[in-house]
Parts: sequence; structure tokens; C-alpha cells
Amino acid sequence: MNFTRIVVNGKLEKENNVMSEQWPKCWGANTEIFRNDSVSVNFLNLVKGGVCSWHLHQHKYNTFYLISGKVVIRTELGETVLNPGNSILVSAPMKHQFEALEDSGLIEIMWVSYDQRDIVRLVEGFRRKEEVKK
Repeated sequence: MNFTRIVVNGKLEKENNVMSEQWPKCWGANTEIFRNDSVSVNFLNLVKGGVCSWHLHQHKYNTFYLISGKVVIRTELGETVLNPGNSILVSAPMKHQFEALEDSGLIEIMWVSYDQRDIVRLVEGFRRKEEVKK
């Protein structure tokens, strides 16, 4: 794992974990570009005819953005063909799969769904009354 530090005028502005490892897959290769506790960004190098498993994520959402080539994304709702510049959102827990119709470069952004009900209020919020000026 590598770390990227962005320093501007001697001050640390940003620090990210950057992955440079590549994992071979039957459909091509996966390179993780960035990951933290809630999001992962991957570059998928797909070979023509490569098909990933038919699968789902219980809590993760996927956005696929096609850089080059041609890919079909299959979901429970049907098929969507992506051309360069096209994207698709696959919500959790929808079953999905991709297939490379040509050698392709695909960006995959995965993140965990945020539930706005995920809060335990220990004390209710309020607004303080301003003091009356005399």
C-alpha cells in the first residue's frame, strides 16, 4: 500500500491510501485505486468475452463508468450497454454482472449505503433564546 500526501505551501492538505496492487481475474484484472472505510475506487481492465460472476452486495452500491471499449451490465431489471462516457448505478442488494463486449477500461466506485435513521439522539437539539437587550 502506498500513501499519497498533497502538500501546498508546506501545509498538508490531503492524505489518502492509494493501492497499486493488481489482482488478476478470469475476466481481466482489478486495480484498486483508492479505499477507505466507506468507499472503494477500482480500475477494471476487461478482456473481450470476460464475464464476472452473477452476484449481489448486501450493503454496497456500485457505480460503473466506462472509459473505453463496450460493456453490458446485467441486473435483475435487464441489460444496459455502456459505451465510453456512460455510467450506471447498481443499488444494493440488486443482483448484477458485467460482460466485456470489447477489450474495455471500466471504473468501479463502490460505497456503503448511509442510512439517515442511523442516529441515536441522547439529548434533543434546541435553539437558545437570545438575551433581551435593554
